[in-house]
Amino acid sequence: MKTLIILALLGLSSTASAQLLLKDGEVHTVSGDVLPRASVLVAADGTISAVDTVILPPPGIEVIDCTGKIITPGMVETQSALGAVEIWAVKQTRDNNLESDPIRAAFRVADGINPRSTIAPVVRAGGITSVVSSPSGGLISGQGAWIDLAGDGVFLTVARPSIAFFAQYGEGAASVAGGTRGGTALMFRELFDDVQFFKKNQRLFDENRSRHLAASRLDLLALETTLDGSVPMVFSANRASDITAALDLAKAFNIRPIIAG
Repeated sequence: MKTLIILALLGLSSTASAQLLLKDGEVHTVSGDVLPRASVLVAADGTISAVDTVILPPPGIEVIDCTGKIITPGMVETQSALGAVEIWAVKQTRDNNLESDPIRAAFRVADGINPRSTIAPVVRAGGITSVVSSPSGGLISGQGAWIDLAGDGVFLTVARPSIAFFAQYGEGAASVAGGTRGGTALMFRELFDDVQFFKKNQRLFDENRSRHLAASRLDLLALETTLDGSVPMVFSANRASDITAALDLAKAFNIRPIIAG
């Protein structure tokens, strides 16, 4: 059985000084072909300096013979609860679900991340070097965080505290929207209509001179970033009609959608 070597590196750099050469492994590149016998030169700042079939090692650097082994970029888990949930069956260890409100756009998983998560070493061992730790539940679950597992030491690093909003569209959403998919659509339309209103009339809202809105002030402020597509919204949807409805909603309010399911 071949050994898998995971590279968690930041990019390409031809100028940084080299510190490590992984030699003669089977290299799986991101966008190109599999190189059955090639080497990877790693710079001192952790970036990849070169990938080629023949690389002469600069003087004084460490050389690891990878014959019979696979070298691959680190893998990304795009929807995880790492750092926010330790044991699913124990409520006290779950920090990814606010539960108190169907609309929790201002809720950030990053604020409750446990950097010393006991699950992190297991995830690293599987070759995963980055995850998106995401919230769950409600209609708008909150904001997910990009977490780096490849930094120095054993701790998790929150690289981006708000990578996307997470929402439900389908059975899960219907349970908090009156029990029907029609109720889900109604709540979404009312919410984003109110976000548009709030964006134009925030001063009136702050002075208590506007109508009642469907979400709190912080939730409305957070969701403003979805109207210009600067922060995407991940819709959890499985049925074809739910996916279509989520895409129609996104188009109507200029939301940048991502479908998960």
